[in-house]
Amino acid sequence: MDDESTIMSGESDEEYEMAVPKRKTSKSKRNMRRAHDGVTPVNAQSCTNCGEPVRSHHACVHCGTYKDRQI
Repeated sequence: MDDESTIMSGESDEEYEMAVPKRKTSKSKRNMRRAHDGVTPVNAQSCTNCGEPVRSHHACVHCGTYKDRQI
């Protein structure tokens, strides 16, 4: 009876092992994989009202203008 209940519930005596790499990843392969992970610099432009650096399509934090209008 116990054998049927374990089969029905999906439990078994088998143990599952995690996947483990067969070989160490070389520095070259690791660096080639990371080649596209670089962070691009922020494209800052100067505010037309006060001249402070402002991110594109964002309101100016210093004076509160966006597209020459006060927000």
